[in-house]
Amino acid sequence: MLANVPTFLFEASHDGIDPIGAVMVRGTDTSGGTAYWQQDVSGVTAAAADIYLVLWATPSGDLPLIWMGDGSTRAVEIQIRSNGRLRLLNTGSTPWVSSGVLPLNVLLRIAVYATPHASTGTMKAAWYYGFEASPQEASGLLTDRNIGVITAIRHGFKARTVTVNADVTILSYAWDDAAVDFPTALPEPPPPTVKPMFFGADAVTNMFVGADEVLRVYAGAIQIWPPGGRILSIRSTGTAFAPKVELVAESEATITWESTGATIGGTQIAPTFSWGSGGVHEILMTVDQPQDVITLNFGFNHLQDEGRYNVGSAYNYTPQPVTNVAGLTGFPNLQRFLAATSTLTGDLNFSGCANLEFIECYQSSVSSVVVDGCDSLIRLCLEACAVTYLDLNPVRLTLRDLRCAVQSGAVLEFEPLSGPLAELYHYCIRSNLITNNIPMSQLPKIEQWWVWNTNISSASIDVEPTSTVFNSCQAEDIGLNATAVNRIINGIFVNVPDAYGQIDLTGNAAPTGTALTRAATIDARAGWTCEVAS
Repeated sequence: MLANVPTFLFEASHDGIDPIGAVMVRGTDTSGGTAYWQQDVSGVTAAAADIYLVLWATPSGDLPLIWMGDGSTRAVEIQIRSNGRLRLLNTGSTPWVSSGVLPLNVLLRIAVYATPHASTGTMKAAWYYGFEASPQEASGLLTDRNIGVITAIRHGFKARTVTVNADVTILSYAWDDAAVDFPTALPEPPPPTVKPMFFGADAVTNMFVGADEVLRVYAGAIQIWPPGGRILSIRSTGTAFAPKVELVAESEATITWESTGATIGGTQIAPTFSWGSGGVHEILMTVDQPQDVITLNFGFNHLQDEGRYNVGSAYNYTPQPVTNVAGLTGFPNLQRFLAATSTLTGDLNFSGCANLEFIECYQSSVSSVVVDGCDSLIRLCLEACAVTYLDLNPVRLTLRDLRCAVQSGAVLEFEPLSGPLAELYHYCIRSNLITNNIPMSQLPKIEQWWVWNTNISSASIDVEPTSTVFNSCQAEDIGLNATAVNRIINGIFVNVPDAYGQIDLTGNAAPTGTALTRAATIDARAGWTCEVAS
């Protein structure tokens, strides 16, 4: 039996699947207990389930979403951990945990498959962006597992009793108790078709409900009356808020701002909000020509973490109490996102912003950034944020400046690169524990390599520079052995001509042999210093 629960997102269920109609909305609950839908099944030799959801905040603890078992004993379970990763469990063990963190504020699909057997069972899991056919991450088929009897399949916030604070919207789920693979993915619904409205020969220019004029109608994030609008959803705290928006020259776009209980002043590109009391406030920015938005400014100072590639003092602005921004993918020509020294938290999804050049989040609390399709990005400043995972593959051909020092998370993990960061000049990851450090062989034009107070020596000794413009090696106190120290010095000596530069390898092993002599030669160059352990 294959069954599916469609919701308002989906106009029809799968062919041949009867909908059973239910939606579980987001909420928080720390009182324990359970909250799930259960399907009783029997004689299962292979079972599968999936769930479509939006995760608004990382749960406070391990949050079960799909559970299979005999009603009291777990056979298989998929859950979101308090670190934002997926965890797949079977009877008595955890065979897989995702390496990536689930993004917030976007539609996700999570799928599970299992064949019960006490010793030779199989299982697998994966997660997807929305309706995409290829998973973002998958466990692959795990074999020879202890997977008990399955007589019940559960979907919900708490597929077993837990005490977890969660903020999730479940939009749809499906199960199959005679499965051969994951359930068939739902088809992506077509966008709403907006057609001119006529009464007789006259076009409709106004709509009313009773005596009240209808100003806007939305289907999800798409404005269908009047047609063409996009929404940016913002959260702010306190009693005042004043963002800035830059539009293309001579734009005729109209921006409308809304927030319950707010007094709104200023202009459409520089509004001012004031509330009678503090707390969290929801703000909606609706733009009828979203392609005209080129800058969103929630605070910036060009002197903070300045660097060669900098948007300049013209964008300096007092930091605003912004805590969350969602809907950025609706602004395809966005060039600058500025939220430095702000209270911004959570995930930023810039997918498809092909003209985006600058992301400035210096000293905010952003936890993840998605840059798929951002193939114009020049500078990514996440200094002193809370990022634990970063995939630079989508921007590796254009990124010139990467600033990811001093993350507040336990570890900063880089997705392995499929090729070099072709234009990167500044690589700053100092004061972090690093997983998958980017090797020198993938930094052909690096000039500034700032990696002090990291653990990269335990991850790789691919530290020999090939760049001919390398001039700043700040790698003190990272535990490099003599082999790695020698490779750095020899690489600079051979590849970098006399110009200027600074090398600090103190706190590591001392160079040996030819590298020891070359370190002294480099230090004697005009404009160079080379400090090494003795």
